[in-house]
Amino acid sequence: MSQIEMTIERFFAKNPDVREARNKGLVNRRSLARYIAAEEKIPANKLGAIVMALRRHPMEKEKTKDFKKFFKSMRTSAKDNICVISLKNSDAVIEKIARLVKSMNHGPNETFKIVQGALSIKLFLDNSRLKQAKEYFQAGELIEVHDNTGEINLTMPHEVMNTYGFISCITSQLTISKINILEILTSTPELLIYVHHSELLRAYEAIKNM
Repeated sequence: MSQIEMTIERFFAKNPDVREARNKGLVNRRSLARYIAAEEKIPANKLGAIVMALRRHPMEKEKTKDFKKFFKSMRTSAKDNICVISLKNSDAVIEKIARLVKSMNHGPNETFKIVQGALSIKLFLDNSRLKQAKEYFQAGELIEVHDNTGEINLTMPHEVMNTYGFISCITSQLTISKINILEILTSTPELLIYVHHSELLRAYEAIKNM
């Protein structure tokens, strides 16, 4: 693969909206070449090479057409007023989280999730529990808190687990809709996407309309 071809691949990876428009035949090749040259800082004398590379670049199938059957059977729900607490990953913090869990006695409809990474531990819980949770940790243990977060819960059919590109299709749709994903979790067959509460309705509608 030539340097120009690798640049085009990188450009489409960063611009899924342009890639989708091209796949639908909505973009003039020479205009796209000029745009890529400007965005990727390619010299003007390479414009012809970009046009040729775009001519050879395969047109991808529109994945949303293949995934229609999955979207029809997928259950989607949304929930607001969630906070995400980021904590330093340490034995002391883990012990405090264990005490917090015992004290909460949370119900089946409450949000409470724990995700441990190499550097941090994140708690996903209802805003109403934020004050209670923060009381367990010292200021130096708290990295950041994102309140006013919204959660979209996608319950996917089992076949999706063996289907290439389904989750990418969803996240690309949110990117095209200019929606910032704050967090994303999987708990098969559920996919949990977290966005700012002001974008929750738009994100929900963008997914439901796919």
